[in-house]
Amino acid sequence: MLIGLRLGNFKAFADTQYIPIRPLTLIFGPNSAGKSSIIHSLLLAAHAMKTGKVDVQRTECGGDSVDLGGFRQYVYKHDLAKWVEWAATVDTLKLSGHLSAIFSSAKTLTASSQIGLELVEQTERRRGFDRNLKQWVPQEVPTGQFLPKGDPGVRVYDILADEKPILRFARRPDGKFQLIRIEYDHEAIRGLVRTLAQSFTTTDDLSQEDYESLAPVFGEIAAGIHAEGGQFLLSKLVGQESPEGSTQPYELHPISKGNRADDLAQAIRLYFPRLIGELLTELERIIASQLGSLTYLGPLRSFPPRHIGFSQGFDQNWFAGGGYAWDLILQDSRLRGVVNQWLGSSERLQTPYELVVRELVGLDQISGPLSGGIEGIELDIVQEGSPPGEHSDGEDPIWGIKDPESEAVRLVEKLRASHLARLPVLSMRDKRTDIDVSHRDVGIGISQVLPVLVYALASRNKLLAMEQPEIHVHPQLQAELGDVFITSALGEGKNTVIVETHSEHLILRIMRRMRETAQNKLDSSLPSVKPSDVSILYIKAESSGSKVLELRLDDEGTLLDPWPGGFFEEGFRERFA
Repeated sequence: MLIGLRLGNFKAFADTQYIPIRPLTLIFGPNSAGKSSIIHSLLLAAHAMKTGKVDVQRTECGGDSVDLGGFRQYVYKHDLAKWVEWAATVDTLKLSGHLSAIFSSAKTLTASSQIGLELVEQTERRRGFDRNLKQWVPQEVPTGQFLPKGDPGVRVYDILADEKPILRFARRPDGKFQLIRIEYDHEAIRGLVRTLAQSFTTTDDLSQEDYESLAPVFGEIAAGIHAEGGQFLLSKLVGQESPEGSTQPYELHPISKGNRADDLAQAIRLYFPRLIGELLTELERIIASQLGSLTYLGPLRSFPPRHIGFSQGFDQNWFAGGGYAWDLILQDSRLRGVVNQWLGSSERLQTPYELVVRELVGLDQISGPLSGGIEGIELDIVQEGSPPGEHSDGEDPIWGIKDPESEAVRLVEKLRASHLARLPVLSMRDKRTDIDVSHRDVGIGISQVLPVLVYALASRNKLLAMEQPEIHVHPQLQAELGDVFITSALGEGKNTVIVETHSEHLILRIMRRMRETAQNKLDSSLPSVKPSDVSILYIKAESSGSKVLELRLDDEGTLLDPWPGGFFEEGFRERFA
């Protein structure tokens, strides 16, 4: 999973901000401070990874819920001379194969793309004196003004270890990327070289003198390393074969005592570029996997029509607006049961409703199955005829259905077993009255919270990003959503849940569950919650650009840092001021 983002010159953010991501990440702050910008940056990155386009208005995942407006709108203050930075941080333990051991000296690795426009200095035609011709002639003179050229794209790509740069690639005019910097004094690079030497040469260890002798080699190596730009992140070196298909596998490289410096240099020239190529491929794989699992739910969920009998469409608005949640409930009986447990449980959401599916059939289709069913109805005399002598002609006994209820059940089963065309329709049953109602009859709150429940409870190993899940929901229900997100992130779903919210009740429930975990009082139906599982972020708007502040929690769920600017103190003032 992603454990952090870096975001700079994007919408409300100017200076690059680090955004810690944990299984459950809550983003708070005043309106227009930049809370949504964090989620919108994920939508941009996911779109760019899939399509290669960064100059985008509406992303595939965000649909009409998010309009980025293109690069000229989302770059900070619409300054086209600035570059947007988007970076993702991963745990080095997630690296596969020998890369995990090679980078064991670092805890994290970060892949950073800087997106910008190529700027060309404008010139103007002026008269200037040509000393050679000894006369005044027209000349093109730089004006100091720059105008953008072409389309925005990734201009610089950095790899950082423990938040410090180790490698930098810059885009060349031909579109490829040139390695222009290797921070060979960084412990991660030293660790890479040390592991490389110990694994693939006959030397046991490297001395400080060895590192110093290798310093000039890195400049030589960098000049020969070119990378291909992927859809968004760099994917591989130009001409670099994958390790599986390489015709030059890693072999033990001999290091002679009398020619140590040259032998080490040769081994570094041979193996260092290949390891860098593997690193590029691995980072792109991990981050692409995370962004590819992104599921987004916007702040205004769709309000489906009264009769939900078929999908309204499969465009991204149907997903981002939450309409797809109704399709899932209609089609998946197991999911419907899980959602009903949350809706109706006295210990959870405590609503009086449950979701049910009815099957509609055409009246003109049922005559055949009904005829066959009626023929098998068992009749009995329900009233005897009049005794003889009371009427001249006498009366026949009256016949009727012997057991109407069981026969009705049999007819229904007969219809079910027939090949009638059926249309399943989703409705809600009011358990207080045992009457079926539409979501249109129970207030907008249910329709707004139901997609939140479905996406949170149905997802597995997803990156879930939601804006304002508490909208149109009363305070008690907002608190219960805290348990929903805990279950989604820390239960069997193992999702990474990122929530932009204004709800005090939501965070108070999560803090309560942390306290119950520490005191061994947590309900067994909920997973334990620890400080390492939760990231509480506050976005503070400033004239120089918004800042991301992380608010720490202790094991008891108590905030170690005060809410900036008196956030959430309004209720206290209203009650006691």
